[in-house]
Amino acid sequence: FCTPSFQNKPPNHLIKMGNSSQKEAAQKAFQWYLLGEYDRSKEIYDEVMLNAQKNGIKNADLHHDYALLLSNGLKKYKEASSHYLKAIEYCKDDHNKRANFCGNYAGLLRQIKEFDKSERYFKKALELNPGDIHHLSNYADLLREVGKYKESKIKFNRALSIIELAEIQNGNKRKKRSALTPTPTSSTTGFGSASGRRGRRGSGKKRASAIYKRNSALDTKMTRISVLQSNAFTKKNIGKTYSNYALLLFSMKSYDESSTLYRKSIEIDQDNQIRHYNYARLLYDTQQWNLAINHLEIALELSSNQHASSYWLYGR
Repeated sequence: FCTPSFQNKPPNHLIKMGNSSQKEAAQKAFQWYLLGEYDRSKEIYDEVMLNAQKNGIKNADLHHDYALLLSNGLKKYKEASSHYLKAIEYCKDDHNKRANFCGNYAGLLRQIKEFDKSERYFKKALELNPGDIHHLSNYADLLREVGKYKESKIKFNRALSIIELAEIQNGNKRKKRSALTPTPTSSTTGFGSASGRRGRRGSGKKRASAIYKRNSALDTKMTRISVLQSNAFTKKNIGKTYSNYALLLFSMKSYDESSTLYRKSIEIDQDNQIRHYNYARLLYDTQQWNLAINHLEIALELSSNQHASSYWLYGR
């Protein structure tokens, strides 16, 4: 299942809706969607969509958000598909937003097992925005699901390169902010001295340069990644990337690399029962019985003892 990616904080982006009452109604509908009140949301959206159609309004965001409700909330995939296509058609000038719409539509197509079409739309999304970690990771996981392991590994490695680059850039920004804050220092600490900086092993800029050399497909200007300010949604995406890549490596029997990534993904989200279960599967296959049991017990506890796969493996 591919969770949608929101480019801006919803629902304050419907700026070309016509009169303010229709804009407010669309925002209210989206808020009900976020709260899980799908029927209420649809009732308002239906009215807003009807008015938009009568007035000849072609609003890409409106169709996209309605598609989210129809696909993720109400599971009406065919109807959602038509609205995704309209959103993509109406969004011509904003490449990042169009990329986001293509990627979310690709996620829907993957859910209904239209894998070839899903792959085409993931490619379109990444042509428009190569640095979108969310859609790049989902595309890599799609390739894993259809058995294209080598291609999947290439995409996952690119995703990890973007994550590493973003963390370097954010680390440098934090250092700059820290350097601008005057703090009392003694002459023996060498705070901010040239010799102190030279003494460190490799600068952030050199490391960033090395990453770009490893992956020439990455373009600085196109890399839209927001690990900035500890963005929770992005952290969630990073954890999902680690977990999905670990699943690929497990399938390829690269157990050590898979184990490392599973631990990283669990560190980011310790309450994810699926990650504990998948890691337990790896530990079981590598005969680390006690540790496997520990993670199975955690998975069962997090699911209130409802996770059937954990019970099955626990019984073995």
